[in-house]
Parts: sequence; C-alpha cells; structure tokens
Amino acid sequence: MLGFEKTTVERVDGIDLRNLPYAARNQPFGTRPGRKQRWLSQNENTLTAELVSDARTIVSKSARSATVLSAVPRYRLIRSAPSADITWDVLSSSTKTANRRRSAMKSVGILFPGQGAQAIGMGRWLRKTHPVANSLFDQASEVLGYDLGELCASGPESQLNETAYSQPALFVVGIAAATVMQEQAPERIAAVKAAAGLSLGEYTAVCFAGGLDFSDGLRLVQRRGQAMQAAADAVESGMASVLGLDLDAVKQLCDDSRQEGEVLQPANLLCPGNIAVSGHLTAIERLVPAAEAAGAMKVIPLSVAGAFHTSLMQPAVEALRAALEEIPIQNTQIPVYSNVDAKPHQSASEIRDLLSRQVVGSVRWEDSVRQMLEDGIDGFEEVGTGRVLRGTLKRINRKLPSDGFGDG
Repeated sequence: MLGFEKTTVERVDGIDLRNLPYAARNQPFGTRPGRKQRWLSQNENTLTAELVSDARTIVSKSARSATVLSAVPRYRLIRSAPSADITWDVLSSSTKTANRRRSAMKSVGILFPGQGAQAIGMGRWLRKTHPVANSLFDQASEVLGYDLGELCASGPESQLNETAYSQPALFVVGIAAATVMQEQAPERIAAVKAAAGLSLGEYTAVCFAGGLDFSDGLRLVQRRGQAMQAAADAVESGMASVLGLDLDAVKQLCDDSRQEGEVLQPANLLCPGNIAVSGHLTAIERLVPAAEAAGAMKVIPLSVAGAFHTSLMQPAVEALRAALEEIPIQNTQIPVYSNVDAKPHQSASEIRDLLSRQVVGSVRWEDSVRQMLEDGIDGFEEVGTGRVLRGTLKRINRKLPSDGFGDG
C-alpha cells in the first residue's frame, strides 16, 4: 500500500514539479458518483515507486503514476501507508483547492509572455496530448518555412534564443495553449474579459482577442522579429533586469551611467523592484556596479538580442509599420491593454498604431495590471509557457489569484 509524506520533492521522471502546480487541476478528480471507486480500481496496483537515496527524486513505475505524482508536488510516496484511499484524498483535496481559487476569478485577464520566456521543450505537452496544437504547429511551419515544432522541442537553444525565431515560437505556443484551453477548459476561457501581453506577448493577446488571424499574426510577428534582430545586429546593445530599486533610482542610475551618444533607459517596468534597463552594452556595464553600490539586490543580463524598447530599435519601426499596413487587423472582441499607455483598446486603428510604437517605447506592465484591476479584473491566467508573469503579479499584489496553462 502507498501513502504520502510531506517532503521537498522537486522532480518526477525528470519533470520539474515546481513548474507544474496546475497539473492537478487537469486531472479527472471530483465528486461525481463512482469516480473514486473507478479511479482506485484502475490505479491501486500501478501506484508504486522507488525512493532514490537523496529522497528528492521519485522513479515512477508507470506512466500513470507519473501523471498522478506530478499533481502533488508537496508530497512523496512512502511504502507504509494503509491504502490507496489516501492517494485519492490528497489528489482530491489539491484539485478542490485549485477549483476554489479559480471559482473566485469571475472576471479574468488573460496574459501572454514575451521574449525571454522561451525554453527548449516548450509546447511539448500541447503537441503530445492535443491534435489541435499539432495542427497549429504544422500550419506555423508552413508559414515560417522551417520546422517550428522541432526547434521548440530540440533546439538548438542558441537558435531558439534569436529574436527572429523566439518571437514566432512564443506566439505559436501562446495561441496553441489558448486553443487547447478552450477545448479542455471552456469555462476558464469564458471568464476572460480582457487580454494583455508582455512586449511580443501583446501580439498574441491581439490574436487571441480576434484582432488578428493566426497566419497573419504569425507573419507579422516573424517580420517584427526579423526587423528587431536586424536593428540589434547594427549596434552592440542589450538589456538587464535591476532588482530591488524603485523607478526613480533606476532612472538616476541610467542618467549617471550613460555617456554622450549612448542610450540607456528603463524599458520594462515589470513590477515593484523589478525594472529592466535597455541600451548600449558599454552603458549597461557601467550601470551594474553602480546599481549594486546603490543597493540593488542583483542585476541580471537578459537573454535578448539588443536594446528593445529604446530608440535603438527605430530602424525596426519603419519595417514594422509597413507590415502592419499590409496585414489586416480587426476590432477586438475584448479589450487588449497596451504596453505603451497601459489602457484598454479595441479599435483596429488604435491597435495598429500602438503596436508600431511599442518597439521603441517602455513596457508599462505594472501600470497595465493595476489598470486591469481598477477596471474590474479580479484574477489572471498566464497562458503559453513559463510563469514569469505570475511572478510579477505576486510582486504587484500577493493576494491576486492567478493560474497558468500551457506547460502540462
């Protein structure tokens, strides 16, 4: 017989459980008559496991147990428990807790991540378990001219991190995740009343909201990525996150570190204590020790090609504007909050103008989230890959309910 004991287990069958807190919410547990009995009869004999010597990894004896275990990241299996009923009770409790949190979210803002969230393996669960996701990846590969699924699954990582590749990849994973979510959990999509995305993610948000056709949106994102990559290649520039300082302090650091002819400015205003600066690499190199001396907790270089959201991206603006004029954009069905002004927009003409301005303007993410809350949004779904945006939500308001969908 098996049971559970509290521990700090982090991985099952190579899967990082800390990144899968929502797995339990997709399991078929509930209160319908006969469900518990059926589940016990199907799983009592297959729920076996070996404890590895360091007690931090479980080697699962069956694919079914891996699925079940991934739903309970705070527990590890032990051999001295009375019955599999305990297994059911723990999983049921985890699911009920998740459902209670989600039921409190009556008016939801859907959020899509931006560049930097990409990682080898993203989209794997979507493609493995849902034919509709495979179809979108196949369609994307035809549009892009290369096998996007293979790039996301196997890399190389250096190529996936290039702006011209990472932006289309994140766009497709985001739309595929939202499509699967509609298929698997339509009640969660029905609760969505507004959308937003971080930088590149704003294009995904516009597509989700009905402003862009999938293929048109992908072509637009591909051209955006190519234009931004070209602008980045023209000058040695980059971005870095400054942790632990407020906006005024970061602005002063940029002013002090920037020399004549250089660009250095706050670019991504993510959340309290987390502001990304963008500009010439030489200026960023001077800012790092100055920020640490000013009390910054840490300065982290970002995995991006150049100084996004600054005037150094101006060469990309003209190419992007031309692409935006060629590709049809419709009024959106729900408001999309712009990175540029942190306000909701549904007009196609307004969205077209804001998307072109976004490349050289600061991303007002914290302001966007606060405006959504002021407008009646009471919870958030981060859709696509990773959990970066949920991290910013907790820094803005720790009590904000949020969930995620896309990684499994």
